[in-house]
Amino acid sequence: MKYFLGLQIGSTIEGVITNRGRETMLIRDSETHCALHSTPLLQDVVLIKYGLYRYESEYRTAHNTLFPKSHFYMLGGCMRGEALWRTVRYCPECRAQHLEWCTMHACTTGLPPTRMELESLFKRHFGQKNYEYTTPPEVHRLLLEGGDVRAIKMLKTANPDVEIADLRLYATYLRKKAAYEKALLEINSIRTLP
Repeated sequence: MKYFLGLQIGSTIEGVITNRGRETMLIRDSETHCALHSTPLLQDVVLIKYGLYRYESEYRTAHNTLFPKSHFYMLGGCMRGEALWRTVRYCPECRAQHLEWCTMHACTTGLPPTRMELESLFKRHFGQKNYEYTTPPEVHRLLLEGGDVRAIKMLKTANPDVEIADLRLYATYLRKKAAYEKALLEINSIRTLP
């Protein structure tokens, strides 16, 4: 048997969480219910945002006390990973509180990205710069068949002022565009607010 801090690894810890004198719940239920609102958690597919985000102390305090499980998106750390989205559990009441707080404070901190912001994030993730590329229809077929060099040469002919390195990144984006389109369909947490 392996032990950590005197507990057998793999054993269930029984305990009680109290919510400032409100209802109590077992610690094992904290992954299925919101400790603050005691409501069942729902599942959603959300964007993973990479980078170092610094939030104002007012927002952090509100997040920790009013809407800790809103989970409109997940933070993935400083180094960009391969994953673009993830399934999370969220509390619908936390999300409502979060939206209400943002409305009262006239901000969008912690809210999901708009569709335009989401597309920009995905393009950056795949290495595409904000440039309108001319893409001959034949390029898609060549990339699917593994003809990357011919596809990039064709892109260079259609976009003579763009560097080869940028065209290679754009080709990677085109190859992974199916994942991008799938993510747009699966991510439910897209802000429709202005």
